[in-house]
Amino acid sequence: MLGHALAALLVLAIAGYALKVSQETYLQQGRMLAINRARDLRQEVTTDLERIDLAMRHVTLANLRDAADPEAHRRLIEESLQEHMTLVPEVAHLRQTDAEGVVRFQGGDRISIGQSLQEDPLFLQARGNHEDGLLVGEPHFNKTLGRWQLPLAHRVEDHAGRFQGIVIGHLDLTHFDRMIDRRHLSPADSLALRSTQLTLLSRQTGRDEQIQPIGTRRTAPAFAEALKAAPLSGEFTARNVFDGVERLTAYSTAAPFPVMAVAGVSREEVLRPWVAVAWRIGALAGMAALAVLASAALTLRAWRLQSRSAQRAAHRRGRSAHPGAAGRRRRWGACAGPRWPAGGDERHLRRDAGLVA
Repeated sequence: MLGHALAALLVLAIAGYALKVSQETYLQQGRMLAINRARDLRQEVTTDLERIDLAMRHVTLANLRDAADPEAHRRLIEESLQEHMTLVPEVAHLRQTDAEGVVRFQGGDRISIGQSLQEDPLFLQARGNHEDGLLVGEPHFNKTLGRWQLPLAHRVEDHAGRFQGIVIGHLDLTHFDRMIDRRHLSPADSLALRSTQLTLLSRQTGRDEQIQPIGTRRTAPAFAEALKAAPLSGEFTARNVFDGVERLTAYSTAAPFPVMAVAGVSREEVLRPWVAVAWRIGALAGMAALAVLASAALTLRAWRLQSRSAQRAAHRRGRSAHPGAAGRRRRWGACAGPRWPAGGDERHLRRDAGLVA
């Protein structure tokens, strides 16, 4: 019986281990799907930002061209601004400041001429940063246009490397929304872009009309922990703070730009095929364990019947081994006194009394 019980436990243990291994396989496939989506989106964002960086860099190089007079120099820079606004139409309001932060050159209409950007975070960053590259700010809501925009800027220098101002423009975040919309997502999957400060730039899920709280920095604690361990790319599993869906999430930074792609795959949807397989394997394992236990019960019953049969046979052999005792019992019964019918018959008593007289 103990052997059968151990066999049943072994069957269940093997089935449990197989289910655990298969579950991890499905989860790993989900993680790889999230990683590939994050890398694909990161690559497209990197290409876009490199194109914008190149356009702004060309404008800064126009400042180094020789001009006959200041007016010719102004026309040269504004023509470059207009040309590159055509090449990167997603960047609106392209303009350039002087070293004091005052807008001096405008690619489109001239309504911003004379505006001071001296306190603009990107202007302050460019003035104190001698690195030559695209500067990406934090998103802000343009009340006039009713849209979220991302400020982008590039440092302007003279031949000696001295700071001469910035070229600045604003990227409409609907550009990122359209980029994400081109990708197919399951209803509970998500795809997002965040700054390296975790500010949300764009987010979409497979469901329609999903709320997109642009500008928020709310994230799951597991995200912050993963970033500490691996700042450029990594993965984690957590429930999303917006919709509560548990997802296998991967992130990838579009270095050198401070933007990261974040892709989430619903853990429930990943494991849905596995659940069906698990039910079948569990049912088969349960039936096998029950069969082993039923076999044990039948074996125990057969053993008990055999034991009782052996006891009866031994009892019969014991009686046949002492025949004298049975003969004495029969002779003693023959020598006994007269036996009367049960209940006593008065006629027999009278007849016997007459014979005695």
